[in-house]
Amino acid sequence: MIDPKNLYILVYRSEHVHVEFIDGRVEGDLNKVIWGDIESIVFSLVSIFNSVGKAEAVSYYAAAGNDSVQIGKRIAVAIQSDTKCDIKLLTENFLNGIKNGDNVNLELFSPHSSHLNEIAKNEVRSFLLHHGSKQIKQDLEIEVCGSRMKLAGRFGQIERNDTNLDEPPEIQIAAVNGLIKHNRTAHLKLASSKIMAAYFNQNDFLRLHSLLQSEEPQQFVLQQKYDAGGKKDWYLNSFEECSGEFLNFST
Repeated sequence: MIDPKNLYILVYRSEHVHVEFIDGRVEGDLNKVIWGDIESIVFSLVSIFNSVGKAEAVSYYAAAGNDSVQIGKRIAVAIQSDTKCDIKLLTENFLNGIKNGDNVNLELFSPHSSHLNEIAKNEVRSFLLHHGSKQIKQDLEIEVCGSRMKLAGRFGQIERNDTNLDEPPEIQIAAVNGLIKHNRTAHLKLASSKIMAAYFNQNDFLRLHSLLQSEEPQQFVLQQKYDAGGKKDWYLNSFEECSGEFLNFST
């Protein structure tokens, strides 16, 4: 049986923070460190590593000369000794996936599909759906197995055709229960009394407003679509008068 060992991955701010060592204390402007990006990256890496072992992260401080420190997070991963190269590969695949450049085509993430590639690819998708195209607020460096990678500028962005596909359109019988003009949102009351919110085309505002006053049920064609950032919302494609008898929506 192969004994497990710890492998350490460092995620830290590239620019050292100036400090002074006074009577055993460290004093300086430690608030210059912006933790948001560091913690988001560390969260994703820990999630990846927990798929192949056990990982946890702690704050990391290291002296960088007589008057500065390197600050970030250190991830300890308990792994089997023969999987060290896999940890390095997973880390590099993830970081290459979130780096800015051409939009990330996740179907071309690796020419050879494997369980490890899928782990990294899924975490890249999750990260970019939340942070894609956002500014990296401070230059960062990541060290793993003797390799160092840098992140600066902006995070990458998933290509539109690599996000989840839009859902097929569906028909709902509903009455217009409310309208918010500035963000083009219609509130539709279903027969179950459930309220749905859907974005509408500005050209339909006057028609929808007249339906709001009449509270007459209509046949709405609705569709769940994804925006460029991966957020899914309901959209109103079209609507028309109902044919036949329907429930009274005015109660």
